[in-house]
Amino acid sequence: MTIRVLHELSLSAKLQRPPRIYRYLNMRKLKEYPAADSAQRLSDFLEVEGIENQLRPRGAGQGVWVLRDDDLLKSRQLLAQFEAGFGNQVGAVKASALDSLEEPSVAEHNQIPSRFKLREKAQAKRKERQVARRPVYTPQLSGARRTDESMGVGVILLMIGCVLVAVLSNVGKKWMPSLWIVPVDMVTLRIGFFDPLEPWRLVTPIFIHFGFFHLIFNGLWLKRLGAQVESHHGTVRFLLLVVFSAIAGNWAQFKVNGSPLFGGMSGVNYGLFGFVWMQSRYGSQRLYSLSPADVWMLMIWLVLCGIGLVGHVANATHALGLVAGLAAGLPAYFRFRTTYRHAAQPEKGSWADQNLKGWKRFEKLYFEPYAPGWFLLIALVILGISYA
Repeated sequence: MTIRVLHELSLSAKLQRPPRIYRYLNMRKLKEYPAADSAQRLSDFLEVEGIENQLRPRGAGQGVWVLRDDDLLKSRQLLAQFEAGFGNQVGAVKASALDSLEEPSVAEHNQIPSRFKLREKAQAKRKERQVARRPVYTPQLSGARRTDESMGVGVILLMIGCVLVAVLSNVGKKWMPSLWIVPVDMVTLRIGFFDPLEPWRLVTPIFIHFGFFHLIFNGLWLKRLGAQVESHHGTVRFLLLVVFSAIAGNWAQFKVNGSPLFGGMSGVNYGLFGFVWMQSRYGSQRLYSLSPADVWMLMIWLVLCGIGLVGHVANATHALGLVAGLAAGLPAYFRFRTTYRHAAQPEKGSWADQNLKGWKRFEKLYFEPYAPGWFLLIALVILGISYA
Protein backbone atom coordinates (compact mmCIF):
# COMPACT_ATOMS: atom_id res chain seq x y z
CA MET A 1 0.00 0.00 0.00
CA THR A 2 2.79 2.39 0.91
CA ILE A 3 4.63 1.66 -2.33
CA ARG A 4 1.45 2.29 -4.33
CA VAL A 5 0.86 5.66 -2.63
CA LEU A 6 4.46 6.71 -3.21
CA HIS A 7 4.18 5.71 -6.88
CA GLU A 8 1.00 7.79 -7.29
CA LEU A 9 2.62 10.78 -5.62
CA SER A 10 5.61 10.43 -7.93
CA LEU A 11 3.38 10.38 -11.00
CA SER A 12 1.45 13.38 -9.71
CA ALA A 13 4.66 15.34 -9.20
CA LYS A 14 5.77 14.55 -12.75
CA LEU A 15 2.43 15.66 -14.21
CA GLN A 16 2.47 18.93 -12.30
CA ARG A 17 6.06 19.73 -13.15
CA PRO A 18 6.21 22.72 -15.52
CA PRO A 19 8.22 22.65 -18.76
CA ARG A 20 11.87 23.17 -17.99
CA ILE A 21 13.87 26.07 -19.41
CA TYR A 22 17.52 26.97 -19.61
CA ARG A 23 17.17 28.84 -16.35
CA TYR A 24 20.78 29.94 -16.03
CA LEU A 25 20.19 32.26 -18.97
CA ASN A 26 17.25 34.24 -17.56
CA MET A 27 17.81 34.17 -13.82
CA ARG A 28 17.48 37.55 -12.11
CA LYS A 29 19.63 39.22 -9.50
CA LEU A 30 17.76 39.70 -6.25
CA LYS A 31 20.35 41.23 -3.93
CA GLU A 32 24.06 41.87 -3.78
CA TYR A 33 26.05 41.85 -0.55
CA PRO A 34 29.62 42.97 0.09
CA ALA A 35 30.01 40.06 2.53
CA ALA A 36 29.74 36.52 1.22
CA ASP A 37 28.37 35.32 4.57
CA SER A 38 25.28 37.53 4.30
CA ALA A 39 24.64 36.40 0.75
CA GLN A 40 24.91 32.78 1.81
CA ARG A 41 22.37 33.30 4.60
CA LEU A 42 19.87 34.84 2.19
CA SER A 43 20.47 32.03 -0.29
CA ASP A 44 19.79 29.41 2.38
CA PHE A 45 16.72 31.30 3.60
CA LEU A 46 15.28 31.35 0.06
CA GLU A 47 16.01 27.65 -0.41
CA VAL A 48 14.13 26.80 2.77
CA GLU A 49 11.17 28.82 1.43
CA GLY A 50 11.27 26.85 -1.84
CA ILE A 51 12.99 29.48 -4.02
CA GLU A 52 15.75 28.08 -6.22
CA ASN A 53 18.67 30.45 -6.36
CA GLN A 54 22.36 30.66 -7.03
CA LEU A 55 25.27 32.66 -5.67
CA ARG A 56 27.41 34.52 -8.18
CA PRO A 57 30.57 36.49 -7.35
CA ARG A 58 30.46 40.17 -8.20
CA GLY A 59 33.71 41.96 -7.55
CA ALA A 60 34.54 41.54 -3.87
CA GLY A 61 30.95 40.66 -2.98
CA GLN A 62 28.35 38.02 -3.75
CA GLY A 63 25.05 38.33 -5.63
CA VAL A 64 21.99 36.19 -5.01
CA TRP A 65 20.24 35.28 -8.27
CA VAL A 66 16.77 33.76 -8.55
CA LEU A 67 16.52 31.04 -11.19
CA ARG A 68 12.84 31.31 -12.14
CA ASP A 69 11.07 34.47 -13.21
CA ASP A 70 7.88 33.19 -11.56
CA ASP A 71 9.62 33.27 -8.18
CA LEU A 72 10.91 36.83 -8.47
CA LEU A 73 7.96 38.60 -6.82
CA LYS A 74 7.83 36.15 -3.94
CA SER A 75 11.62 36.42 -3.60
CA ARG A 76 11.42 40.18 -3.14
CA GLN A 77 8.80 39.74 -0.44
CA LEU A 78 10.97 37.16 1.30
CA LEU A 79 13.95 39.49 0.98
CA ALA A 80 12.05 42.20 2.84
CA GLN A 81 11.10 39.72 5.56
CA PHE A 82 14.66 38.49 5.76
CA GLU A 83 16.22 41.92 6.13
CA ALA A 84 13.55 43.17 8.56
CA GLY A 85 12.91 40.08 10.64
CA PHE A 86 16.04 38.02 10.63
CA GLY A 87 18.12 40.77 12.14
CA ASN A 88 15.60 41.22 14.98
CA GLN A 89 15.58 37.49 15.68
CA VAL A 90 19.32 37.32 16.04
CA GLY A 91 19.55 40.54 18.02
CA ALA A 92 19.57 38.65 21.27
CA VAL A 93 22.91 37.13 20.38
CA LYS A 94 26.09 39.05 19.82
CA ALA A 95 26.83 39.60 16.15
CA SER A 96 30.33 38.33 16.66
CA ALA A 97 29.00 34.94 17.67
CA LEU A 98 27.04 34.63 14.45
CA ASP A 99 29.79 35.96 12.23
CA SER A 100 32.48 33.78 13.72
CA LEU A 101 33.58 30.65 11.93
CA GLU A 102 32.87 28.48 14.95
CA GLU A 103 29.62 26.73 15.91
CA PRO A 104 27.62 28.74 18.51
CA SER A 105 27.00 27.36 21.93
CA VAL A 106 24.12 24.95 22.53
CA ALA A 107 22.03 27.68 24.15
CA GLU A 108 22.59 30.09 21.28
CA HIS A 109 21.86 27.32 18.77
CA ASN A 110 18.47 26.71 20.36
CA GLN A 111 17.57 30.39 20.71
CA ILE A 112 17.92 31.57 17.12
CA PRO A 113 17.63 30.25 13.57
CA SER A 114 21.39 30.47 13.17
CA ARG A 115 23.14 30.12 9.85
CA PHE A 116 24.16 26.60 10.80
CA LYS A 117 20.56 25.44 11.35
CA LEU A 118 19.47 27.38 8.26
CA ARG A 119 22.22 25.77 6.21
CA GLU A 120 21.14 22.29 7.30
CA LYS A 121 17.55 22.93 6.22
CA ALA A 122 18.65 24.48 2.92
CA GLN A 123 20.93 21.56 2.10
CA ALA A 124 18.10 19.15 2.89
CA LYS A 125 15.83 21.06 0.48
CA ARG A 126 18.46 20.93 -2.27
CA LYS A 127 18.88 17.19 -1.83
CA GLU A 128 15.12 16.66 -2.00
CA ARG A 129 14.98 18.58 -5.26
CA GLN A 130 17.85 16.58 -6.73
CA VAL A 131 16.08 13.35 -5.91
CA ALA A 132 12.84 14.59 -7.46
CA ARG A 133 14.34 15.69 -10.75
CA ARG A 134 17.50 16.11 -12.74
CA PRO A 135 20.03 18.34 -10.96
CA VAL A 136 21.01 20.39 -14.05
CA TYR A 137 19.22 22.83 -16.30
CA THR A 138 21.51 23.00 -19.30
CA PRO A 139 23.17 20.12 -21.16
CA GLN A 140 26.73 19.61 -20.00
CA LEU A 141 29.39 17.06 -20.88
CA SER A 142 29.81 14.65 -18.01
CA GLY A 143 33.56 14.91 -17.95
CA ALA A 144 33.96 15.19 -14.20
CA ARG A 145 32.33 11.86 -13.43
CA ARG A 146 34.15 8.78 -14.64
CA THR A 147 32.03 5.75 -15.40
CA ASP A 148 32.84 2.07 -15.21
CA GLU A 149 35.04 1.47 -18.23
CA SER A 150 35.82 -2.21 -17.69
CA MET A 151 35.53 -4.03 -20.99
CA GLY A 152 32.51 -6.24 -21.60
CA VAL A 153 32.19 -9.34 -23.76
CA GLY A 154 31.37 -7.35 -26.90
CA VAL A 155 34.40 -5.06 -26.68
CA ILE A 156 36.70 -7.98 -25.89
CA LEU A 157 35.44 -10.00 -28.87
CA LEU A 158 35.95 -7.05 -31.22
CA MET A 159 39.48 -6.51 -29.92
CA ILE A 160 40.31 -10.20 -30.29
CA GLY A 161 39.03 -10.09 -33.86
CA CYS A 162 41.18 -7.04 -34.67
CA VAL A 163 44.30 -8.58 -33.16
CA LEU A 164 43.71 -11.93 -34.89
CA VAL A 165 43.26 -10.29 -38.29
CA ALA A 166 46.34 -8.12 -37.64
CA VAL A 167 48.42 -11.24 -36.99
CA LEU A 168 47.09 -13.12 -40.04
CA SER A 169 47.52 -10.11 -42.34
CA ASN A 170 50.86 -8.98 -40.90
CA VAL A 171 49.14 -5.75 -39.82
CA GLY A 172 47.66 -5.05 -43.24
CA LYS A 173 50.70 -5.94 -45.34
CA LYS A 174 49.10 -9.17 -46.52
CA TRP A 175 45.82 -8.81 -48.33
CA MET A 176 42.77 -10.62 -46.97
CA PRO A 177 40.15 -10.28 -49.74
CA SER A 178 37.73 -12.52 -47.84
CA LEU A 179 37.18 -9.58 -45.45
CA TRP A 180 36.80 -6.88 -48.09
CA ILE A 181 33.39 -5.34 -48.68
CA VAL A 182 33.12 -6.90 -52.17
CA PRO A 183 34.88 -9.90 -53.72
CA VAL A 184 37.92 -9.27 -55.90
CA ASP A 185 39.44 -11.57 -58.52
CA MET A 186 43.03 -11.79 -57.28
CA VAL A 187 44.28 -12.87 -60.72
CA THR A 188 42.80 -10.07 -62.81
CA LEU A 189 42.25 -7.72 -59.82
CA ARG A 190 38.75 -7.16 -61.11
CA ILE A 191 36.43 -5.70 -58.46
CA GLY A 192 33.18 -7.60 -58.19
CA PHE A 193 29.76 -6.59 -56.94
CA PHE A 194 28.31 -6.87 -53.48
CA ASP A 195 26.77 -10.29 -52.95
CA PRO A 196 23.63 -10.33 -50.74
CA LEU A 197 24.54 -13.90 -49.84
CA GLU A 198 27.66 -12.55 -48.11
CA PRO A 199 26.21 -9.80 -45.89
CA TRP A 200 29.10 -10.05 -43.42
CA ARG A 201 31.28 -8.21 -45.92
CA LEU A 202 29.50 -4.99 -44.94
CA VAL A 203 31.04 -5.32 -41.46
CA THR A 204 34.29 -7.30 -41.75
CA PRO A 205 36.45 -4.38 -43.05
CA ILE A 206 36.41 -2.98 -39.49
CA PHE A 207 38.83 -5.75 -38.43
CA ILE A 208 41.49 -4.80 -41.01
CA HIS A 209 44.19 -2.40 -39.80
CA PHE A 210 47.20 -0.96 -41.58
CA GLY A 211 50.04 -0.63 -39.09
CA PHE A 212 50.44 -0.92 -35.34
CA PHE A 213 49.57 2.73 -34.71
CA HIS A 214 46.29 2.30 -36.57
CA LEU A 215 45.47 -0.80 -34.52
CA ILE A 216 46.44 0.65 -31.12
CA PHE A 217 44.78 4.02 -31.72
CA ASN A 218 41.48 2.41 -32.66
CA GLY A 219 41.75 -0.12 -29.84
CA LEU A 220 42.13 2.59 -27.21
CA TRP A 221 39.08 4.51 -28.45
CA LEU A 222 37.08 1.30 -28.71
CA LYS A 223 37.79 0.62 -25.06
CA ARG A 224 37.16 4.22 -24.01
CA LEU A 225 33.83 4.57 -25.81
CA GLY A 226 32.59 1.05 -26.42
CA ALA A 227 32.96 -0.04 -22.81
CA GLN A 228 30.57 2.72 -21.72
CA VAL A 229 27.92 1.81 -24.28
CA GLU A 230 28.10 -1.87 -23.43
CA SER A 231 28.05 -1.14 -19.70
CA HIS A 232 24.96 1.07 -19.80
CA HIS A 233 23.03 -0.31 -22.80
CA GLY A 234 24.06 -3.95 -22.80
CA THR A 235 26.08 -6.15 -25.16
CA VAL A 236 23.30 -6.68 -27.72
CA ARG A 237 22.58 -2.97 -28.20
CA PHE A 238 26.28 -2.21 -28.26
CA LEU A 239 26.89 -4.74 -31.04
CA LEU A 240 23.85 -3.46 -32.95
CA LEU A 241 25.32 0.06 -32.80
CA VAL A 242 28.67 -1.32 -34.00
CA VAL A 243 27.01 -3.09 -36.95
CA PHE A 244 24.90 -0.02 -37.80
CA SER A 245 27.93 2.30 -37.78
CA ALA A 246 30.06 -0.20 -39.69
CA ILE A 247 27.52 -0.73 -42.47
CA ALA A 248 26.89 3.00 -42.88
CA GLY A 249 30.58 3.92 -42.93
CA ASN A 250 31.87 1.01 -45.02
CA TRP A 251 29.20 1.28 -47.68
CA ALA A 252 29.71 5.04 -47.98
CA GLN A 253 33.47 4.63 -48.32
CA PHE A 254 33.10 2.00 -51.05
CA LYS A 255 30.62 4.13 -53.00
CA VAL A 256 32.86 7.19 -52.71
CA ASN A 257 36.21 5.55 -53.44
CA GLY A 258 35.18 2.59 -55.58
CA SER A 259 37.94 0.48 -54.05
CA PRO A 260 37.46 -2.22 -51.41
CA LEU A 261 40.99 -1.71 -50.09
CA PHE A 262 40.16 0.07 -46.85
CA GLY A 263 39.52 -0.92 -43.27
CA GLY A 264 39.75 -0.09 -39.62
CA MET A 265 37.58 0.44 -36.55
CA SER A 266 37.64 4.23 -36.99
CA GLY A 267 34.17 4.49 -38.48
CA VAL A 268 32.72 2.43 -35.65
CA ASN A 269 34.59 4.54 -33.10
CA TYR A 270 33.10 7.70 -34.58
CA GLY A 271 29.69 6.06 -34.37
CA LEU A 272 30.31 5.25 -30.71
CA PHE A 273 31.58 8.80 -30.18
CA GLY A 274 28.41 10.30 -31.67
CA PHE A 275 26.21 8.10 -29.50
CA VAL A 276 28.19 8.65 -26.28
CA TRP A 277 28.29 12.39 -26.95
CA MET A 278 24.50 12.52 -27.28
CA GLN A 279 24.04 10.44 -24.13
CA SER A 280 26.56 12.39 -22.04
CA ARG A 281 24.91 15.64 -23.01
CA TYR A 282 21.22 14.79 -23.22
CA GLY A 283 20.79 11.42 -21.49
CA SER A 284 18.37 11.38 -18.56
CA GLN A 285 20.55 9.28 -16.25
CA ARG A 286 23.84 11.19 -16.76
CA LEU A 287 25.80 7.93 -16.84
CA TYR A 288 28.19 8.64 -19.69
CA SER A 289 31.58 10.32 -19.44
CA LEU A 290 33.05 12.36 -22.28
CA SER A 291 35.38 15.25 -21.56
CA PRO A 292 35.66 18.37 -23.74
CA ALA A 293 39.24 17.28 -24.52
CA ASP A 294 37.91 14.03 -25.99
CA VAL A 295 35.42 15.93 -28.13
CA TRP A 296 37.97 18.41 -29.45
CA MET A 297 40.51 15.69 -30.17
CA LEU A 298 38.13 13.54 -32.21
CA MET A 299 36.54 16.44 -34.09
CA ILE A 300 39.90 18.05 -34.93
CA TRP A 301 41.17 14.66 -36.11
CA LEU A 302 38.05 14.27 -38.26
CA VAL A 303 38.64 17.66 -39.90
CA LEU A 304 42.38 17.14 -40.39
CA CYS A 305 41.75 13.80 -42.07
CA GLY A 306 38.90 15.25 -44.11
CA ILE A 307 40.95 18.07 -45.62
CA GLY A 308 43.79 15.71 -46.50
CA LEU A 309 46.47 16.71 -43.99
CA VAL A 310 46.90 13.18 -42.61
CA GLY A 311 47.31 11.27 -45.86
CA HIS A 312 45.07 8.60 -47.36
CA VAL A 313 42.24 8.06 -44.88
CA ALA A 314 38.75 6.54 -45.24
CA ASN A 315 37.02 9.86 -44.56
CA ALA A 316 33.58 8.71 -45.67
CA THR A 317 33.77 5.93 -43.08
CA HIS A 318 34.49 8.48 -40.36
CA ALA A 319 31.76 10.87 -41.52
CA LEU A 320 28.95 8.33 -41.95
CA GLY A 321 29.98 6.54 -38.76
CA LEU A 322 29.53 9.82 -36.87
CA VAL A 323 26.17 10.42 -38.54
CA ALA A 324 25.05 6.91 -37.57
CA GLY A 325 26.05 7.48 -33.93
CA LEU A 326 24.28 10.83 -33.76
CA ALA A 327 21.19 9.26 -35.29
CA ALA A 328 21.24 6.46 -32.72
CA GLY A 329 21.37 9.08 -29.95
CA LEU A 330 18.45 11.15 -31.26
CA PRO A 331 15.88 9.65 -28.84
CA ALA A 332 17.84 11.10 -25.90
CA TYR A 333 18.04 14.47 -27.66
CA PHE A 334 14.30 14.60 -28.40
CA ARG A 335 13.45 13.61 -24.83
CA PHE A 336 15.64 16.44 -23.57
CA ARG A 337 14.14 19.04 -25.92
CA THR A 338 10.58 18.07 -24.94
CA THR A 339 11.54 18.47 -21.28
CA TYR A 340 13.50 21.72 -21.55
CA ARG A 341 12.66 24.85 -23.50
CA HIS A 342 15.42 26.98 -24.96
CA ALA A 343 15.30 30.71 -24.44
CA ALA A 344 15.87 32.29 -27.86
CA GLN A 345 17.43 35.38 -26.31
CA PRO A 346 18.30 36.22 -22.69
CA GLU A 347 15.81 38.61 -21.14
CA LYS A 348 16.95 42.14 -20.45
CA GLY A 349 18.49 42.42 -16.99
CA SER A 350 19.03 38.67 -16.63
CA TRP A 351 22.36 37.14 -15.66
CA ALA A 352 23.08 36.06 -19.23
CA ASP A 353 22.24 39.50 -20.60
CA GLN A 354 24.76 41.10 -18.25
CA ASN A 355 27.55 38.51 -18.32
CA LEU A 356 27.52 36.49 -21.55
CA LYS A 357 29.48 38.31 -24.23
CA GLY A 358 31.19 37.41 -27.51
CA TRP A 359 31.92 33.72 -28.07
CA LYS A 360 30.34 32.69 -24.75
CA ARG A 361 27.05 34.29 -25.79
CA PHE A 362 27.16 32.64 -29.21
CA GLU A 363 28.05 29.29 -27.65
CA LYS A 364 25.17 29.35 -25.13
CA LEU A 365 22.52 30.65 -27.54
CA TYR A 366 23.44 29.18 -30.92
CA PHE A 367 25.94 26.34 -30.52
CA GLU A 368 25.00 24.31 -27.45
CA PRO A 369 21.24 23.99 -28.16
CA TYR A 370 21.90 22.89 -31.75
CA ALA A 371 25.25 21.10 -31.40
CA PRO A 372 24.06 17.85 -33.03
CA GLY A 373 23.20 19.86 -36.13
CA TRP A 374 26.65 21.46 -36.18
CA PHE A 375 28.34 18.05 -35.91
CA LEU A 376 26.10 16.70 -38.65
CA LEU A 377 27.02 19.64 -40.88
CA ILE A 378 30.75 18.98 -40.36
CA ALA A 379 30.28 15.30 -41.20
CA LEU A 380 28.35 16.12 -44.38
CA VAL A 381 31.03 18.62 -45.46
CA ILE A 382 33.69 15.93 -44.96
CA LEU A 383 31.59 13.52 -46.99
CA GLY A 384 31.21 16.11 -49.74
CA ILE A 385 34.99 16.65 -49.84
CA SER A 386 35.44 12.88 -50.17
CA TYR A 387 33.10 12.79 -53.17
CA ALA A 388 34.85 15.72 -54.86
